Amino acid sequence: MEAPTNVTTPEFRISYPAVFKPKLNKLSQTMEYSVEAIFPKDADLKKLYAAAKSAAIKEFGPDESKWPKFKNNPFKQQTDKIKELKAKDKSADGLTEGAIFMSFRCKADKHKPKVVDPKLQEIIEESKFYAGGFAKASVNAYAYNKGGNAGISFSLNALQFTKDGEPFSGRPTIEDAFEPIESTESESGSIDALSMFS
Repeated sequence: MEAPTNVTTPEFRISYPAVFKPKLNKLSQTMEYSVEAIFPKDADLKKLYAAAKSAAIKEFGPDESKWPKFKNNPFKQQTDKIKELKAKDKSADGLTEGAIFMSFRCKADKHKPKVVDPKLQEIIEESKFYAGGFAKASVNAYAYNKGGNAGISFSLNALQFTKDGEPFSGRPTIEDAFEPIESTESESGSIDALSMFS
């Protein structure tokens, strides 16, 4: 019995989320919703691998010797990404040597992924689903062969934010930037800011 192509991923670190407003995919020239999933080194990806194989069987048949050579591998090495980013003097926040990351996408004119919180309440505020936080995704594996360009991809169905993490943006958190103000009373003898420039 073939494994299902629709699966829910293990928990991953969110990277480059575009799940509230679509962005242009420069290669396909289509507007897409997308997210990159950074999996920890010990993540169990068996269901995702099985879904990918089922998608290939569905598209090309059970005889693997007759499958085309895949140019697109959806299971990308974080090691390669780290080297690429370092060569460009860019940050490799969240990436781990030897681990896997994946890209999940869907065309904006066909579907908008629903984004929910740990209690399955829909997230409306964009800042609540951010790069550096953690999530799970409902995805669907599919195989394709267009003009000799064969591969397997995972379309994005929905997302669940699972827990907070250190943001990748490099901006300080509210707690790091400010301290609570004990009193709101104005202090006497305070400097008149305008007088400093008169």
